[in-house]
Formats: sequence, C-alpha cells, structure tokens
Amino acid sequence: METVPTPTPDLWLEYKEFIVRDNKGQVVTQTSLPLQAIDGLLNVHIHVECLLDQGTQIVAIRHDLWEALGVPVHPDLATMLEAANMSKEEMLGIVENMHLKISGMEFKLQIHVVGDAPFNLLLGCPFVSLSSCVTHDQMSGNQSISLTDPNTGIQMLLSTKKREHPSHEPQFLKEEDAEQFCHHHCGVYTIQEDF
Repeated sequence: METVPTPTPDLWLEYKEFIVRDNKGQVVTQTSLPLQAIDGLLNVHIHVECLLDQGTQIVAIRHDLWEALGVPVHPDLATMLEAANMSKEEMLGIVENMHLKISGMEFKLQIHVVGDAPFNLLLGCPFVSLSSCVTHDQMSGNQSISLTDPNTGIQMLLSTKKREHPSHEPQFLKEEDAEQFCHHHCGVYTIQEDF
C-alpha cells in the first residue's frame, strides 16, 4: 500500500480557508470561481488581458480592439459562433498570423473577429494546442500554466490572475515599454531551454 505524505501544517492552514464541506464533512466544490487570465502583447505594442478558456474552439478578439490594431481581416473565412445556450453570431472574419507575446514567448495566432464580447482576447483550444498549455489548479482557485514555445521548445510556468471585470481595456505601449513589459512581467519561471 502506498502512503501519501501529509501536507505541512503551514500549507494545510493556507488551503484550509478555501475548503468547503458538506453536512457529512466531505470536501465539495465551491459554488463558483473567477475566470483566469494572463497578460499579453498583441502586435508588439498593445497590452491586452487574455482570457483562458480551454473549452472554446477558437481564439477570438473583440471588434473594437481589432479596429484599433489596424490589421486586415479575411471576411471570406468568417464562420458562425454558436454559444452554449445555442445562440448564434456571425463573426467578421479571421486575422491571420497575429503575433501574441506572453512573457517573452511569441505565438502566431489565427484570430476570429467577433462583435461585442466580454473579453479582449479569448485564448481557446488552438492556443492551448499550439503552446502545449498545461494548467495547474489549486483548491484556492489560484492557477498557473505551463507554456511551451513551439519554435524554440522553451517552457515557462506562469501565474494566472483573476479576470478583471468588466473587460480590461487594452493599453498601447511604446516599443521600449513593450519590451520591458515582456521581460519583467509577473510570475515567470523558465523550466527548460533546449528543444
């Protein structure tokens, strides 16, 4: 029989406040937890909050943010967006090969442009797949993610943050500020540097 080590008392106290129990003393889920996000730079100079959603089939950007970027969209590639409640919205098209920089790692994304949305940039399954994203969830609701740069093989562990609500407005950065933002942003740990 395998034994599981008992958590240290300090660690246990840290998580004890997040534990919810039913009337039989069994640990149960919390009623809800906040959505998680990370910060990124679009097209080198626009700081955006990126909402993580592994249950979404696309990567999507809000229409007004796409307009601010001033990049072309391909309307011939537009598809219909169907929500979980069966409502449908036609998207405007796809922005091809958009650069997204997260803590110094660069990703090229195919991004669907949607009308009014409660997010700046939604990172769904295509991003999760491209970055080999692995989430590490804790009982407290905190989360970290491991990302792998698909071109270099470098892996990083990043802390996520609670999504700002209502959706965080993008911030245009000067080129030198954008570089500093990427290299000095929160909770980044390089795991592996060889491919």
